[in-house]
Amino acid sequence: MSAVSAVVPSEAWVRAVYEFVDARLDEELRAEYPTADSEPAVDVYRVRLGEAQAAYRGFVEAVHRSDQDAARLAWGELGGIAERWQAHPDFPGPFLAEAGVGGR
Repeated sequence: MSAVSAVVPSEAWVRAVYEFVDARLDEELRAEYPTADSEPAVDVYRVRLGEAQAAYRGFVEAVHRSDQDAARLAWGELGGIAERWQAHPDFPGPFLAEAGVGGR
C-alpha cells in the first residue's frame, strides 16, 4: 500500500483514479478471457474491482461525513491499487503525485 498523504484530494481527482483502475481491470479481463478459462479471470476481476470500488466508496463516504483520516486512508488504498499500472501511458500520475500518493 502507498504512503498516506496529509492532503485529501477532491472527489473529482479520486473519481479519475478510480476510472483509470476500472479501465485497466477491464483491459486485463479482456486480455485473459479469450485465452483462459473465463471463470478464474472473471473471479479475479470481480475481487480487484470490488477492492477499487470499496476504496472509492470509502473515500466518498468519508468526505461526506467530514472524516479526513478515513478519506486519506481510502485514498491511499485506491492510489496503491493504481500504482500497479505506473508504466501505463494513461497513468494518472499528476493526480497521485499532487495528492502525495505513490512514487511518481
